[in-house]
Amino acid sequence: MKSALELAYTVFGIFLICHWNSCFQFMLVTLMDYPANSWVTLKGLKDKPIHIQYTHAMFRSLCHMMTLNYGSGVPKGMSELWMMITSITVGTVLYALVLAKITALIATFNTSQRAFEDRHNELKVFVRHKQVPEGLLPRVFGHMENCYQGKWFNEKAILDELSEPLKLEVMQHICGGLLQRAFGDTEPLFLTELLLVVEFTNAQVGDVVVRPGTTADYMYFIDKGSVVVEHAGVEHTLMDGDYFGEIALEKVSKHSITATTLTPCRLCTLSVNAYHAVLENFPELKGKCLVWPFFADS
Repeated sequence: MKSALELAYTVFGIFLICHWNSCFQFMLVTLMDYPANSWVTLKGLKDKPIHIQYTHAMFRSLCHMMTLNYGSGVPKGMSELWMMITSITVGTVLYALVLAKITALIATFNTSQRAFEDRHNELKVFVRHKQVPEGLLPRVFGHMENCYQGKWFNEKAILDELSEPLKLEVMQHICGGLLQRAFGDTEPLFLTELLLVVEFTNAQVGDVVVRPGTTADYMYFIDKGSVVVEHAGVEHTLMDGDYFGEIALEKVSKHSITATTLTPCRLCTLSVNAYHAVLENFPELKGKCLVWPFFADS
């Protein structure tokens, strides 16, 4: 909307300058009392209706300013010649300014999409250089599309730019419900501080997010998507709002579950280190089981 408005102002400015130029050209002939060799006299416009006079003057002005031709014959006399020189000079400068304005508008139009396309092209160069197998390419490009959906942005950098109260409101909107479901009636201030340390990640279909025997260093919250969790030979399908890997917060351990995505997923993650750093400010909560476990992942 802003770009369209700026373009409209530019077009209006061009018309206004052409209008002033055409009026000045006709006024100059009028002040000289219509010389016999003037363009107004030669065209027989002296006694014509004003709209015909204005149309011819505007045409002459545009021809000069766009350096197309003389508009109505070669200038006669020094005054018309200097008027034409002035018109051509103003038109040339105006043309350069308009071209610069349009270039600037194009450069600033949809920057996030163009940034995404640049990143996508970089990824193409990368996979060719590293000779990534053909079968893996759809997942690689699909992951990028799933993460950014055609618009490139640095989510972490954007959130870090916000003031803490504003960031907290945004995070409350994004994942406040997820933490509330996991931690229930825990101290509200504790949940508030956890919101500030939650991070985000994306996963493609078939990604193994958690493997048995790996160190439990993250808890995962499903913002969007579905994940199948296999534990002790039994599979459980988790959907939006569910969580897994909560054993990481309770003790140093290794996972005994396998968590595999069934659909493209957006996950919120809470690292063990960040969790315990927040917990240090709430000694009364230490030693308590703050998360109701989905599975006995121990």
